[in-house]
Amino acid sequence: MSGASGFTPPVQRRSELTLQRMLEAAKEALDEKTLDELTLQELTARAGVTVGAFYQRFPSKAAFLHYLEEEAYRQIEERGAALFLSPPPDPAPSVREYLRTFVSGMADIYREHRMILRELVQRSRSSQERQELRMDMVRIVVGQAVDWVLAHGGDIGHPDPRKALSVALLFTSSALRDVILFGEGWAGGGSASDVDDLVQELTRAAEAYLGSADPDD
Repeated sequence: MSGASGFTPPVQRRSELTLQRMLEAAKEALDEKTLDELTLQELTARAGVTVGAFYQRFPSKAAFLHYLEEEAYRQIEERGAALFLSPPPDPAPSVREYLRTFVSGMADIYREHRMILRELVQRSRSSQERQELRMDMVRIVVGQAVDWVLAHGGDIGHPDPRKALSVALLFTSSALRDVILFGEGWAGGGSASDVDDLVQELTRAAEAYLGSADPDD
């Protein structure tokens, strides 16, 4: 049965492996070019599959790109759920530890999906539909984290903890996005050590904004 984008899910294991090869080929190609520049012929050649095998899964390249976008966001939502829908350890961590879990988790997500997310962010800027899809993903992940901290976290001095957490998590994730995906504004481009340093500083900034920072720290 075809999905909303025209995608026909694989039934056999061999078909599933073919689909995975196409997805990996597209991700690798993004090191060199944009999705628009990637031709169907190059994609299938990189994946080691026939054009006919491609059309068994997708009616067009546009349908494939739509699936690639949805798959990336699905994986990110699953990663967020794994971070923020599980019960915390006992005793519960401090607000700082919760914040660092979020900030470092988002950094890992951006690193893992760097090329495809960079492409999707750029594409979303010229498409209202894609922009809404991306923002839905952000709202889901941030919303899960906010609920998680409020349910289990420590004291927050801000008069509106929910709003403050939403703002803090939004500005930290946005900063990480710009640094990791686009190499903007932090230590010359965001190497692994640079990003680790940024995670620490964003955690401290968010904690101070929330009114929960240790004044002696």
